[in-house]
Formats: sequence, C-alpha cells, structure tokens
Amino acid sequence: MLTNPKMPLDILQGEAEKTDGEEIQASIFAVAKEFSDFMASTLGPQSLHKLIVEQDRWAYIITSDGETILQRFDLMQFKAKHPVARLMVELSKTQDYDLGDGTTSTVVLAGNLLREAEKLISIGLHPNTVAAGYKFALKRALIHARELASPATSEDLFRVAMTALDTKYATVSKEPLSRMVVDAVMKVSDGGRTRADPKDIHVVKRKGTGVFNSTLFHGFIIEKSMLNESMPERMEAAKIAVIDLPLTVKRYAGIFGDNPLYEIEIKDIEGLKIHREEEKGILMRMFSKLKNVGADCVISRKLIDPRVGRWMADAGIIGVQGIPSRDDLKRLSRAVGANIISDLDTISSNDLGSANLVEVKKYPNKETLIFIENEAAGTVTILLRGGAHHVLSEVERAMKDAVHSTSSALNDGGILPAGGACEVYIAARLKKDALALGDKRQLAVEAFATALEGIPRTLVRNSGLDQIKLIMDLRREQNENGSNYGFDANSRQIRDMKEAGIIEPLSIKESIYKGAFETADILLRSESIITGMVFESRIESELKKKNGEK
Repeated sequence: MLTNPKMPLDILQGEAEKTDGEEIQASIFAVAKEFSDFMASTLGPQSLHKLIVEQDRWAYIITSDGETILQRFDLMQFKAKHPVARLMVELSKTQDYDLGDGTTSTVVLAGNLLREAEKLISIGLHPNTVAAGYKFALKRALIHARELASPATSEDLFRVAMTALDTKYATVSKEPLSRMVVDAVMKVSDGGRTRADPKDIHVVKRKGTGVFNSTLFHGFIIEKSMLNESMPERMEAAKIAVIDLPLTVKRYAGIFGDNPLYEIEIKDIEGLKIHREEEKGILMRMFSKLKNVGADCVISRKLIDPRVGRWMADAGIIGVQGIPSRDDLKRLSRAVGANIISDLDTISSNDLGSANLVEVKKYPNKETLIFIENEAAGTVTILLRGGAHHVLSEVERAMKDAVHSTSSALNDGGILPAGGACEVYIAARLKKDALALGDKRQLAVEAFATALEGIPRTLVRNSGLDQIKLIMDLRREQNENGSNYGFDANSRQIRDMKEAGIIEPLSIKESIYKGAFETADILLRSESIITGMVFESRIESELKKKNGEK
C-alpha cells in the first residue's frame, strides 16, 4: 500500500506501491551498474561472448553484439522488468536504429555516469547539481571531440570498416570483408557524391564453404523460391513488376495480405461451378494486366493464387510471392528502378523496372536464392557464406555494424582515433574545464571525465591487463607524443591509433555521449517509482467508451 500519508489515496485505483527518496536512488544505481557490468565484457576486440539459451534448450545464440544481447530481453522469457533496465534496453535500440553501432559503449558509459553520480550524491550533492554539471561536461566533450576529429579519406573508410569488424569478428577474412563493405558503401553513394544509406545494402547469409567465399552482388537477392517450378530459371533483360497487393480472390490472403475481394453464398453444385468460373475470370484479368504491360517477372509482397502462377509459367513469366517486409520491397524496387504497384487498374509499362539478369540458384542444402542483377542499381547485396550457423550470424552482425560505421564516416566526414584515445583526450580537457567553474558542478564535470575513462579501462580489463597502470601510461603517452595514442587490444599495447588504422566515426562517438548523458540525466531526476494494477472493470469501461456504449 502507499506509505506516504501526504498522497491522497483516491488518485490511484487499486493497490499500488511507491518507492522514493534514497530507496529509489539506490535501486536506480544498482540496476544501472548491474547492466553496465553485464555489457562491459562484450566491449572491444578482446570481448567475451554471451551464450544465451532459450527455455526449450534447443534455441541458442552466441554473440558479443550489444544490441543482439539486449534484444533477448524482449524476445525471451527473462524480460527486463525494472524500469531502469527497460530504459537501458530502449537506449540500445535507439542507438542501433539511429547509427547501427555503438550500443555497448552507450550502455557502459551510461552506467559509468550513474556510478560516478552515486558517489557525488553520497557526499551531499543534489541530483540536479550533478545533472547540470553533466550537461556542461557533455557540451564541452562534443567540442573537444570535434577538435580531435580529422576528415576521412578513402583509405580511412577501409580502416573504419576494419575497426568495426574487429570488435566482433577476428579472422584473416577481415580485410576482404572490409573492402567489400567499402565497395558497397561507395556504390550506393554514387562514388561518395551522395549520402550513403545503409538500407540500400542488403545482407544475405547462406551456410556452406568459408567466409572468404562471400561476394558483393550488384542488385538484389531474394531468399525465396519461384511460385512454380516450371518457370524459367534464367532470364536476361527482364522487365520486373514489383507489386504490393494479393493476386487472389480468396477471402483471406494468409499472412501476405488482408484483401477480401469477394464474398458470396453458394447453395448448390451449379452455383459452385459458376463461382469458379467467375474466380477464374477475375484472376485472368489480373494476369492479363501484368502480361499486357510487358512484365517478364512479377514479385509480390503478398499472396499469388496458384492458378495465376501456372499461367505465368506457361507464358514464361517468373513469379515470386511473400517478400518478407515492405522495407525489402522498397529496396528491391530501388534495385530495379520500379514503382511499387498497389493498384492493377492504373498499372503501365512505366511502372516496370529492369534487370540485366534474373537467375535462380539452388544450394546443396536445398535452399534457393533468386539473383536480380542490375549494374546500374543503387542497391547492392552482400552474400555471406560460412560454416556453422552461429558463426555466420555473428559475421552478419559484424558486417552490418561495419556498413553503418563506414556510411557514417562517409556521410559526416569526421573520424577519431579509437582504442580509448578519444576518451582519454577529452577527459584530460574536461578536468581543465572544471577548474573554470566556481561551484559544485566542478565535481560533476570531473566525474564525467572519470566516467569517460571507463571506456578504455574496460578495453584494458577485457584484455586481461592492469587497467590502472595502462591508463596512467596512456595519459603520459598522450602528453608526450600526441592525442592519437590509444590502447590496441589486439597487440595489447599503447600505439598511435591513426597509424595503426584503428579509427571510428565522429558521429557515432557524439551519439554515444549524447545517449549516455540523456539516460543518466533522466534517471538522476527521477524521484519516485509508482507501480500498480489496472482492474478488469476499468479495462471494460474504457472499451465501452471506445465503442460508444453506455
């Protein structure tokens, strides 16, 4: 029950609990530290993997990718129930959605900020004072990051891709995979003349052979079989219709669509025959419209009736149904230069796209892929090959991170030395900035600097070395030889990160700092948690209001 006598009991329906004051602060800090420590071991090239096994013991995943790990809190039975844990999960999702990389660093930094804030609050600082100091420190940190940044060259893009791959996938295949990522990014950006959109780079994986047999394909690869086995398996100079409507007259179009076209009542056999003829006529008109505009290949996100499939096969037309998502359909339409058709009555030959080649390839495990090649396409596909499923999945995640990092470096044009060099550089300058403040915010700015140094500390700890000694050596090296010096986790030594080719995009660093600050700021300003139940009677009342009932 509510323990605060000042709160009116009638403002909350049913039983509720309220946690506030020191209790809520202790809860926030404890969960944040737990989450940060849980994710810290997955940071950097020497990171450890998490083996996550679902309840049935058959489904499992092995990964060091922060976003993938945190996604399991949504998809599996052990959902994160504490609001702070939920906020951390949402923070990682936002970082991944915006920039596609840096999720682990963001969560670790947010945990470090709250860890340092707890120390300040324990000696008497008000949470608002700490938040104000953190806000000042963030502004200065972003300025110092831009001071350290340098323009990205074409060779730097390759190094950015290598760095991103290195954090999750260490193998001799890194260099050809990195070249593949750069080629893909340059292709979709018209040689760097326009912004690169990672969504234009499709990644498909298939088991078999080794990762070194992965290829970059200029066009789109569909992970589907043809609608009818007698359809052509190879077609040159194809005209392609991309449609987003079911070619069917069934009441329900399954998971692919929701378009009930006709509904009639059949009373006898004669009525059934008439109905079947009417259905056939409707389907024939749909097929004729596609054929008359010159479509050689029809690709639909929704269901295609088997009868239409047979007619397509007889006419030498390739048909594919069930493209997984509308995003995939959009990528496909860009790859072939087609308009997505949602109404057959308005279709014209101008809506069709083109492809140099449409070819079906079957793999030893009976999986089929349809390759739609177009050299002029603004969309490319990376076909990953590999042995074990979990290895191939981890390579896929690493490649997606590399694609996003390389695109960010190209689009925003700034790169920073990695390996904790940026954090040590900014921390040293924040400590000097703190001296200019004449109030208690000075302590919060210094705490922000300490939290930043938690990133290189984690890299060193994951490498099994003495983090205190390495950080002291790193500070001295930067003072004597320049700000590009950081910790190379692979060689386990302090090096010039620019010369070693260990670099990362400025935009991702900025996003990490902003996301971690915003999370810490929200939690520092949270003074109570109220939990309760919603009664069934209230749910029924709300539903009646929605339906217009009294």
